[in-house]
Amino acid sequence: RLPLPTVTFSGVSVSYGNRYTGGYTSYTGALSGAGNIDVEASVNLTLPILGPGGLFGKDTVRSARLALDQADLNYQRTLVSGELQVRGQIFQLIQLEDRLKTLKLNFESSANLLEKVISTITTHRLNRLDLRDALDRARNSEIDLLQNEYFHITQKNGLYELIGKDWEGE
Repeated sequence: RLPLPTVTFSGVSVSYGNRYTGGYTSYTGALSGAGNIDVEASVNLTLPILGPGGLFGKDTVRSARLALDQADLNYQRTLVSGELQVRGQIFQLIQLEDRLKTLKLNFESSANLLEKVISTITTHRLNRLDLRDALDRARNSEIDLLQNEYFHITQKNGLYELIGKDWEGE
């Protein structure tokens, strides 16, 4: 986690001297000769402290990791949300299809009742209220059936739109 240091070497400084006379000579460059030689080398170490690559610049790395984790969570949340929407649409379609089956049966029975009432009118005397109830029931069951067929088609269209497909209809 530490930043990389920069190491530089500067020139080599050589000094040699005579012990007996106390004379001292300094030479910079390549080594030559023998005797009492002192070799000096200097090393410069540059270590960034502040900034994006420094010791105290870990906040940018930490915030980048947090942003990446947040983006990953948002992606997962979007996937789950989309899947839940599709499953919800499918569940509603199944419920509407079951309701359509029931309404079709209801419409058929009310239409049969109306036929019976009309056939009894021609042969027998019938109460006006029975005729009105049969007509009302047939009309309401037909309206309910048509409304639920419309809701079913709208729901199917919404599901196809949600998953990105075109629906041509039935």
